[in-house]
Amino acid sequence: MRIVTSIVLCMWCVLGDPAALFCQAHKSDHTLVALPIVYFTPETNWAFGAGASYTFHLDSLHHRPSTLQLGGVYTLRNQVLAYFSWNLFHPDKRWEMSGELGYYQYVYKYWGGGNKLAQSDADSYEVTFPRLRIAPKYMLSRYWRVGIAADFNKYSNLNPRKGGLLERQQTLGIDGGYVNGVGLQIQYDRREHTIFPVHGWYVAAKSMLYSPIWGSDYSFSSAQIDIRNYQNVAGGVIWASQLLGSFRSGPEIPFYDLSLLGGSKMMRGYFEGRYRDANLWAIQSEFRIPAWRRFFLVPFASAGDVFNWEDSGRAIKFAGGLGLRYIVDHTNRVNIRADVAYGQNFQFYLSILEAF
Repeated sequence: MRIVTSIVLCMWCVLGDPAALFCQAHKSDHTLVALPIVYFTPETNWAFGAGASYTFHLDSLHHRPSTLQLGGVYTLRNQVLAYFSWNLFHPDKRWEMSGELGYYQYVYKYWGGGNKLAQSDADSYEVTFPRLRIAPKYMLSRYWRVGIAADFNKYSNLNPRKGGLLERQQTLGIDGGYVNGVGLQIQYDRREHTIFPVHGWYVAAKSMLYSPIWGSDYSFSSAQIDIRNYQNVAGGVIWASQLLGSFRSGPEIPFYDLSLLGGSKMMRGYFEGRYRDANLWAIQSEFRIPAWRRFFLVPFASAGDVFNWEDSGRAIKFAGGLGLRYIVDHTNRVNIRADVAYGQNFQFYLSILEAF
């Protein structure tokens, strides 16, 4: 279950001076920025809110900034997102820590489980959940990091549609409850920039155990592998590619913690959760082509599927589309992203930062 928590700029940035949107306060190497939040995804419709970001340095050489972010969003699908997130970097002490504390009231769609679902109207359900995620990492070297990951969620107020698919099937997880897990992670990061890389590799792997040991009402394990590569091909054209694998196993996997295909990050063109099952694989690739001044054109394509080990049947899904980027901050390489994609049908996405 993925939630959009990135601070997003208003489209006024495209038409005027982006700096006019910011309320900034500087003190030496500290920066406080307050700004409106506007974005669009098929899962949320239009979303509006406000946020603030505080940037500072814990390292003496000021190589990599630390950030604190606070935001609140309301969507036209009557969803509420409130969050506080942090990314702290202290290379002098050889540690990093990221995390998120949030409260969400969300509306999701549900088509059932498996990779061969018929075309049909989706069931919908509401859910409320606070969330705490903490991921401290120790720097083994310049490029390698290891650490632990903790994920704590409390799902409640699930309101499936009366007589809908979820209610008829009495799907595992419909009663809500705690979904708590702790695990290990390892990361290799040789990108020369974390927001908009021009070249380099990024590889991350994580394994989690959800268990009553941590107070979870469900017992299962999960693993994820994320591999990305960036190449400066020629003339400023960047070729970016990603391979993603997500795996679940165990006797009690709630339907909202299955692997989901679709969304604004991977398999654009499919509604998030259009297909869900224990496991998922997906690949995507795109070219980021300078077009004119601050604008980039980005054609992209992807393929993927959900599956379980008991069913050997495969039904690979394909998607693709074209995006437009507008650079609002050259120094930090921050772009507004507008994508039109076709998978199950046409979908439109408007947000900030790249999909990967």
